[in-house]
This record gives sequence, C-alpha cells and structure tokens, in this order.
Amino acid sequence: IECALADLWRSWGVEPDFVLGHSLGDFAAAYTAGVLSLEDGLRLVTERGRLMETALGSMVAVRGSEAEILPFLKAADSVTIGVINGPRSVVISGEDHQVSVVNRQLQAAGFQTRKLAIPVAAHSPMLDPVLDDFAQAVGRLVLSPPTLPVVSSMTGQLVQDELTDPNYWRNHLRDTVRFADGVQTLWDQGCTIFIEIGPQPTLLGITEQIENEGMVTLPSLRENQSDWQQMLTSLAALYTHGVPIDWHGFDQPYQRHKVQLPTYPFQRQRYWIDAPRKKAKVDDSAENRLKPLIDKMIHTPVSNTTIFETLFSADARPNLADYRISDTAVVPVATQLALLFEAAGLALDGRSPALENLAFPDPLVIPEQGRRTVQLLATASAANPDLLDLKLVGFDSNEKKPTIVTAATGQLSTAANVDSNQFANLDSYRKRCTNEVDSAQIYPNGIAVGASLRWLADAWRGEGELFGKLTMPDGIDNGDSYQVHPGLLESCLALVAACQPETAVPLLPATIDRAKLYQPVQMHNNSEWWCYGRQLNKTTWDIQLFDQYGSCLIEMEGVEYAPAPLDVIYRQSDAWRRWLYATHWEPMATGQHNGFHLVEEKASLQGQTWLIFADAQGACEALVPSVHINGHNVASQHNAILVYPGDAFQQLEQNCFTIRPKHPDDYRQLIAALPAVTDVVHCWSLDAPAVEEASQLTWAAELSCETALYVTQALLHERLSPPRLWLVTQGTQATNRRERVAGFAQSALWGMGRTIGLEHPELNCVCIDLDESAELVAQMPDLYRAMVENQTSRENQIALRQGIKYVQRLNRYKHAPAKMAIHKNATYLITGGLGKIGLEIACWFVEQGATQLILLGRNRPNAATQAKVDAMRTLGAQVHVAQADVSDEAQLTAVLTHIPPAYPLRGIVHAAGVLDDAALLQQSWQSFEKVFTPKVQGTWLLHSLTQHIPLDFFVLFSSAAGLLGNAGQANHAAANTFMDGLAHYRHTMGLPTLSINWQGWQTANMAVKVRPRAKGNRLPSRVFGAYAPQQGVQAFANLLGQSVAQVACMSINWHRYFDDPTRAIPFYTTLAQETAMEMDGQSQQVASIQPRSSTPSVSIHDQLLQLSPPERRPLLTQTIQGEVARLLGIGSPEKVAMQDGLISLGMDSLMSIELRNRVQQLLKVKLPVAKFLEDISLMETIDSLLDQFNHNVEQNTPLDDDEQALDATPIHPQSDSAKVKEILL
Repeated sequence: IECALADLWRSWGVEPDFVLGHSLGDFAAAYTAGVLSLEDGLRLVTERGRLMETALGSMVAVRGSEAEILPFLKAADSVTIGVINGPRSVVISGEDHQVSVVNRQLQAAGFQTRKLAIPVAAHSPMLDPVLDDFAQAVGRLVLSPPTLPVVSSMTGQLVQDELTDPNYWRNHLRDTVRFADGVQTLWDQGCTIFIEIGPQPTLLGITEQIENEGMVTLPSLRENQSDWQQMLTSLAALYTHGVPIDWHGFDQPYQRHKVQLPTYPFQRQRYWIDAPRKKAKVDDSAENRLKPLIDKMIHTPVSNTTIFETLFSADARPNLADYRISDTAVVPVATQLALLFEAAGLALDGRSPALENLAFPDPLVIPEQGRRTVQLLATASAANPDLLDLKLVGFDSNEKKPTIVTAATGQLSTAANVDSNQFANLDSYRKRCTNEVDSAQIYPNGIAVGASLRWLADAWRGEGELFGKLTMPDGIDNGDSYQVHPGLLESCLALVAACQPETAVPLLPATIDRAKLYQPVQMHNNSEWWCYGRQLNKTTWDIQLFDQYGSCLIEMEGVEYAPAPLDVIYRQSDAWRRWLYATHWEPMATGQHNGFHLVEEKASLQGQTWLIFADAQGACEALVPSVHINGHNVASQHNAILVYPGDAFQQLEQNCFTIRPKHPDDYRQLIAALPAVTDVVHCWSLDAPAVEEASQLTWAAELSCETALYVTQALLHERLSPPRLWLVTQGTQATNRRERVAGFAQSALWGMGRTIGLEHPELNCVCIDLDESAELVAQMPDLYRAMVENQTSRENQIALRQGIKYVQRLNRYKHAPAKMAIHKNATYLITGGLGKIGLEIACWFVEQGATQLILLGRNRPNAATQAKVDAMRTLGAQVHVAQADVSDEAQLTAVLTHIPPAYPLRGIVHAAGVLDDAALLQQSWQSFEKVFTPKVQGTWLLHSLTQHIPLDFFVLFSSAAGLLGNAGQANHAAANTFMDGLAHYRHTMGLPTLSINWQGWQTANMAVKVRPRAKGNRLPSRVFGAYAPQQGVQAFANLLGQSVAQVACMSINWHRYFDDPTRAIPFYTTLAQETAMEMDGQSQQVASIQPRSSTPSVSIHDQLLQLSPPERRPLLTQTIQGEVARLLGIGSPEKVAMQDGLISLGMDSLMSIELRNRVQQLLKVKLPVAKFLEDISLMETIDSLLDQFNHNVEQNTPLDDDEQALDATPIHPQSDSAKVKEILL
C-alpha cells in the first residue's frame, strides 16, 4: 500500500524532497528513493517477518525521555529502548519477564506505561540470533544508491551509500528506531509539509508533537473515510500551500472529448437587492387553495395556456423552510414534482398523469422575507397535440421588472395510459439489499431537511440496488389532498443521492426521463411505503414507490443526479438575514443594599476562602473589610488572601503574597501552598492604563490576559476541584449606546473568559465589569454583593452600574436597510487584502465602482492571488498591493502617507489575522502575542493613525469566537473581543465603526473554527454552518451602512448548540425560548428534532448505581467507547481499540478535554484534566474511572451545588419556553 501510494502521489506531480520511514516503513522509503525494486522489497519484508516471528517478547510504551528510562534498563540485559517517537515518548522492547519487571519499576517511579499488543520484541536483543540470516538475504539483492535524500529512522540522519550495505539493514532490524530525530532532521533541512504514506495517519500525531509551528501534516488514507475523498482533500491542501500539481497526470485516467458550445446567448438575469416594498395583503390561507401546492388555475385562450399559480413563502407554507442548502430555503425537486402532479391531475380531470423530459435548470429560492410567486405554464405543444409543454417559473411580483427563475421544464402526456398492474415481491428486494444504510445520515453536510420531508425509516443497499421503508412522520396532516406528499418523493430521491459517490457539492436530481403517478397516494397514520431503486449508470437511477402490499404507486425512470448549482442559489439567497445577532444588556434585580441581608440557603460563605489578585490602587483591600463588616467574618478567619505583583514569590503576611506576574511557576507554587480555595478573584486588569500608545496595549494585555492564563493553568494543574474564577474589569462594556468604553484595553479578557467557560466549565468562570465613571473603592460593596448572589446562578457576563446589576443577552439583529455609497474618487484600504476573504471583499468594492484599492499584506501575492488582482485591474480599478505589517507603525504610516490627495482614504476594512490554536493548558503567552499582533496592535494603529480622517466606514473583521467563546481558541477569542471593545469606544466618540463577529466563511479560518472529528480532518459541523464567499459578501454589503458598533453574522443550528450543557447559560435565554417555540411548530430542521418518549431515560450514572461493582465495567466500557467514537467520527464504537491511548487513537488535546468534560458530566465524578492529556490506554482510563466511581458510591459522596449546576440537563428546546427559561436561570 505504501509503495502504491507513493507512486500515485508522484503521478500527480507530488515529488518528495526527502523520504523518512518508521521501522518497516524504511523499506517503502528505500523503494521510493530507488534503492530497491518493488519485487525485492516484498522479498525482504517477507523474510524479515518470518525471522521476527522467532523473536518472541513484548513491548511497552513509556511516557518519558531516553535519558530518564535508560537507568532502569541497566539490570535487564535483554531489554532495550526499541523506539524513540518523541522527546517524551519511547518504547522498551525485550524478553517478556524482564520487560514486565522494568515496567513495574517504571510505574513505581511515576512513569506512565502502556503495554503494546505486539507478540514480538522488535528492535531488541531478542533478534540477535537472526541478524546474520537477514544480512545474507539482503546480500542476495541488487541495491542502488538513492536518487533522492533519505533520512534513516535508525540514525535519524541523512544516509546515502549506507543503504546499499547489507550490514546497514542488519543493524536496522536490531537497533533503536529514532523517528523523533529523523523528523527533527527534516525540519532542520527546511521541510514544512509532511505527507504520511500509509493506510492510517498513525505518525502524524507523533510528528506534530516534535515540532508544529508552521508544520503542515497530511494523511494519504484514513480509516472510516473514503480513500478517494481523503486523497483529494490532502491534494487540495498541498495545492493551497503552493505545491505544484501535475493536473494532466491527475486527469490522465479519465477520457475526455470536445463538445460544441451552444450558439444561443445565455439568459441574462439581474441580481440587485432592492429595498423591500409594501406588499398588498393577499389571502393565501390554506382553506382558499385549490390544492395544497396550487392556489388558483387560470386559462388564457389567446395563447392556449393554462397557468397554475401559487404564492410560496415561509409564513404561508412553513414546510417550505424545511429544505435548506447552505442555510438557504430552496424548493426541493420533490416539491416541484408534487406540484406538477397536482397540476396534471387538474388538467386531466383526475386521470393519472405521465410527465416526460423533466429538467430542473435553476433552484427556486424562498426568501427569508417576502413571497415568491410561482407559476406553472401548461401550453399545448405545437409539435404534438397529445403533449402539454410545462414550464415552472418563480419571481417577485412586487418588482417592476422581476427576475424570472426557470425552476422546471417538461411535458405532460394527455393521451398516455398509465394504469398500472405492477406488483413487486418486496421480500426479494429486501433479500438482495443486505447492507444497512443509516437513514439518519442520508443528507450530506450542506443540506438540512426538516421533519415534513423525512419519511425514511430504514434503508438497505445491494449491488446496484437499494430498498427503503417509509412511514409518515408525526405532525403531517393526512387530510391534505396531495396527489403525493413531497416528503415521500423527497425521501426516495434523497436515499438514491446518498448512495452516489462522495462529492464536494451535494447532488440533486437534474433530469427525469419519465415520471408516472399510477394513483394518488393515500396517507394514513399506520401506512407503510417501500422505495426501490435500480442503478442504470454512475449517476442515473430508476425509482419506484410501492404501497405495503407491493402495488406500484409511482415510477420515475432515468433520474439523473448532478451537483447542486450553488452559485445560482447564493445569488438568489437572502439567508444572511437569519445569521445576524447582537447583544444587549438588561437590568436584573439584586439583593437588598443595606447590610447585604442575603438568604443563607442562597449563598453561605461558611468555610469559603477567596484568593484575590488585588489591584495596586487598594480597591480590593476595601473588598475584604466588606466581607467582614456584613457579618461574614471572612477576613478575621484569614479566608481572604491577597496577591500582588512583585519581584519574587514571597509571603508578606499570613494572608498576603507577592508573585512575579510573568512567571507561571509562581502561580502554581502559590496555589499549591494554599488551603482549599473556593473562589479566585482576578482584579489585576484594573491596573491597566488608559491607552494612548501601542506600548500601553502590551502592558494592558499582560496585566489581564497573560496573568489570567497563568492563574487558570495553575488552578487546573493543582486542583482536582478547582474554585470559581472571577475575572474583573472596568469600563470594557457598553451597557447602552452612550456609555464610553474607556477600558477597552481590558476587554480582551472577556473573550478569554468565555472560552474558559467552555473548555473548563468546572471553573464557573464569570466576567464582571465595573463602572468606569465611578471610583473603584466605592464599587467594592456592589462587586461583593454580585459575587455572593451569583454563586448559585449561571450568569457569567455581568456589568455593575450605579448599584444596578446588568446581564448580557444575545438576540437576533433586526437589519434596517441602509446602503453605503462607494465613491470613484476615493481610496479604500483592506488589511489582509491578499487573503481569501480580503480578495472577495476587494472584488465587491470594484463591482460597486471603486477605482482605488490598497490591499495590505505581509507577504507577496502568489500566482492565484496575483491573477485575481490583475482581473480587478482589467475592470479599470487601480489595485495597489502594499507589502507591510499592519502592526508596524512605521510601515503602516508609510502606506497611509502615500495615498494621493485626489483619492482620499474613505474606508477601512481590517481583515488581517492569524491563528495559533491550543487547549488552555497547552497555550503559552507567545501564542497569545502571535495572535494579538494583527488583531490588537494592528487595530489600535489603524484607529490612532486615521481617527482624524473623515472616513465613511471603519470595519473590523472580528470573530464569533470572541462573542461566544470557542474551545482551543482562547487567544483568538481574546484578540477579537479587543476589536469589539475598541469598536464601541470609537462609536461613542462619534467615529464610524462596525465590528462584525464572523462565523462560517468557507474559505477562511478567521471565524469560529470547526474542530476535527478525526485528527487532521476538519469536517463541517452539525452545529456551526458554513456559508459561501458570495453569501459572506452579501452580508458584508448589507451591514456596511449599519449605524451600530457590533453585529454578529453566524450560521448556527441552535438546537444542536444547546445540546452542550456548557452552553446552557442565561446569555442565550432569548434564543433558547425562540428555538423552543420553533420546535413546537412543524418547520424546524429535523437535525434539531428529537423523538419524544413517554418514559424518561435513565442516566448512565443511575444505571451504574443499579449494578454491582463487577457488572459496571461492561456498561462503562460501552459508554466510553461510544463517546470516543462520537468525537473521532467513527461509526461503530466497537472499532475503538481499548488497548490504545487517546493520542494514539487520533484525539487531540481539545477532544481529550471534551471527553473529560463529557465523562465528568455522565458519571458525576471529578477528573483531573492532565489525566486525559496523557496517552494512557482506554482500558487504564476505564479502570481509573471505575475505581473513582466505586469509591464515591462507597463513601456516598454527593455532588456539591456547583457540580449539580454543571450537571444541568442540556437545553432541549422542544420543551416549552417556560421550561427552557427555568433551566437557564
């Protein structure tokens, strides 16, 4: 397989600069380098395997360095280090008994070990007896010098003539595999792109641990993934990273032939978005319709045409919103076909219709606002009197010159006899179709289908055949007089589409040769239907629908599938309206002011210890007496501990310390030295200066985010039950449009805090903003009160203003039409302008008439980028490429001063940014600085250097990661929240500013990043949708004229979003209630609908309690395997190997933390984070979990209040809105 893959890559023009193997893989590397032939390589590998069978023994993986492990091997002469995979990842190998002895010694010394399921002792002294035999076998072959550089996994260094020496291969069998050294050698040689040649990417995770700054790692194949799809995905990644591809070689196996282009002109269509017009009230109620999909029928004798007309809108026909492509409501082919059958029934006076030569050229989009007039024109055919020519069109009747979309064409036979006597042996179909198809997964990512269109209950596939069972979903009105319900047709068509080869773009029916409706399909609650499909060629099928007795109801012949015309959908779409959100602040009643008479059951301070990172202004010293004065005597019991920045770690008094702010070890030493801390209050941000220059931003970032990072890491490292974490700022939030956000330099801490809450919900992280206009000392009683009251609440975003507590909420944003004029005699600056998003925005400006653009980026444009720049220039625009760093004041000033006075700067779009993702425990301040540079320093410089210029707009491309938080992106979230804060600051200064929290751009990574379900493979999420560049540009164009400081543009499936209990916070109350009301209707996406059960399910925790300790292991094992399979995207949990570690299985640190949080919630146990970041086997993990669970049961250890809150039931908005609000509050 490895040799074949290497040849395939090379046939596509991907030539390696170096090759490196891993033990057996060195033979494939030697073949690739021309050292030996394929035949000789197979002979050697076969002989090697035969000889190694005699070297019985065992191997154990150890988490430690070579230097640490070697001392344990001195007394074991038959044990050696066989493999060194990383700086702290080795494998010992040797005789069984001695390996077991060493393993126990290592475990006793605190090393983590894992026995490998390998019955031989590879690369150990156990192979000494067969080394000479293997050297002789090599000596019988012809070996040639390598034709390209080879790095040996035996030495970790470059080798050349050694590869032709049989003794090299003799030693290769015996000596240690130094893979880590080999990777380091490649890195030192300048290699940045690593392709793993093999059936599974087992080495890429190891490679990334050695060096991953700027490293690109790509698999060739991956288990449970389509081989072709994985190869194409990696090929695409190579192409985007500048690797030249031989496209002729790629296409060589596929025959091509020339075709004649049509001579007629293409249909011209206009796509301007017009201002909404007042619509005449139309009575389109269901009782006044002629048929479910037809409102009226009009005959025009002059043209001998019958017009069947209907109004399509999401309001009048809610089920039309049940089918979405890229979050855009589209009338599916099934609904169009059902409409054609209805019209045919009317035209033929009830006779069974036969439709012919059907084609579906353009999708029919349903607007989010307004209606679409749909007309079916049936005209007598001039060529054949027995045929009616059909044309289905859609348009906006409120437009003076509407754009007409042709959705379907075809013919209706008026003379055909379509009576059917077909009966099928359904059992024979079922017996031939033996492979089960997951009916819940038949729709690809990119298509969301609601309940009214999902009728498929079970499905099976055979050789060129498929068979499915269909039942009517709940909520369908069986009194509707459909000829055939669209849901039946859609389920049949979708099942066939799901059995087609994988494509990047969803497949839709494009043509149907013939469609016959033998009899109207009667719908009853207990009815069953059966769908049978027979494949004619790669993309064409015949489909039949039978009733439960085998009588044929519908037959579709020659159904051909083609990729969905996404460009056409995007041009018609106004889905961006659904993606707009904004935050607001609302006051909340607080406790009584006089004496803080708080209910003891609500917030008792008995036994609590508060660790306060106190500000230098002395305000927090006033917080401590507040605790004592109000009857809680905390200070006198030394339960309040103050920490100040200092030059060394030092305990000044019993309850007062200093630490070095930039030394993480000081934080860990502090936490380890203290008794059980219940609350950590971070107030060092309050010392951040008022920013007047870029250097002060650095200081502010270090005081807030850097120190908060070290605090968080210390808590997670040192505490099994970490305390609540409070992040306190001043003047970072605008609770109204007039409030001046003077503390915007501290605002980055809020984005970080939101991410802490998602990654580590056990910290109960809360952000509290104090009033900028009031003295800090005077606000300490209000701060104390808010903290005490919030200890049993899930409010995590609070602002205190003049004694009033405000809480933040996320709502939908109501877009008000406002167009921004683009001037020909003006200059527009786009930072990140050479990136994919920046170029899309630049093209839009040119389309709007802009003639002077500056595209600012740090690097020179590559060939593809230069081609786009040249294309804009051919349209008459002067596009200047400025190679500069937006965070460098001198470089940015030079760019701005070269703008010609005749074309003054009128607008700025700041789209520059970089990512450096990692779990919080693995983040460093250097990664924060890397991400902060363009977002924080760059934004500030753009503001400070242009605030005196009368701009029309100043747009910041922020991210939804800052608004919502996103696991693994604490630095990215923080940087973008700073942009949001500065936008509010500028807004109160009267300067034009808009910060857009993007999520969903398909071509960029500056939005909320969708994490992989398998390492290295980023799959589209069922929670976060994605929109095409055209849709993102549409949203940008419509937001540009908005007079607000901040708007979010996010494509999110809220029902699935709320399935995560970490998101069950009051911040989402309004959206949760809205989702609940949608679920009570019939138009919510099926992906969001969950079956209702009359009997509540029993939790895993309660099921385990009902079992005896020995009986618990199988259920716990099944549960953990299921969770790991879900995270990795593996269909069958049984395929998860219990002897493998989490890293070996392909889980990254974020997945491991997600698994830890999920298991902690399911089992109601406390689990250290670090345990899940180690590569211990699943079996060992389950042993540890079982021991802790059994211990808790024996000790009858209950969850405390905070843990109960973390175990809150996920929000399922199918419940009524009152229940949702109850869960949230």
